[in-house]
Amino acid sequence: MFVRLIIKSEKANKHSGGVNMSKSTFALIASFFILVAGIVFAAAGAGTDKALDKYAKIEIREGDTLWDIAEALEDKHGLSQMEFVEWVDKENHLSSIVIKPGDRIVIPIKKDQLYDLDSRIIASEE
Repeated sequence: MFVRLIIKSEKANKHSGGVNMSKSTFALIASFFILVAGIVFAAAGAGTDKALDKYAKIEIREGDTLWDIAEALEDKHGLSQMEFVEWVDKENHLSSIVIKPGDRIVIPIKKDQLYDLDSRIIASEE
């Protein structure tokens, strides 16, 4: 009976398709795929940040709204207010369109178009 149990435990599981894999081997393979997936997602995110580098980043002040900013800068971005707000929401991954003083957001205006904008442009990140 003891020998029979050992032989039985070394047979592949009938649901495994004939593959006999130890838990440690499975964990190693799963870890490898998780690592590769993490690298792929990190690389994809880095490319997005680079694409936004050409746009200006501003700091929100007390009383600012996305709609007010869109209206004040409409001669520079050429979008409707709705398009401006949607772009800012999407590219900044905002959880809502409510912004707070001190928030820093990327706006759809190229940095070189904002030479005359006030001090809200974050100079250290240009």
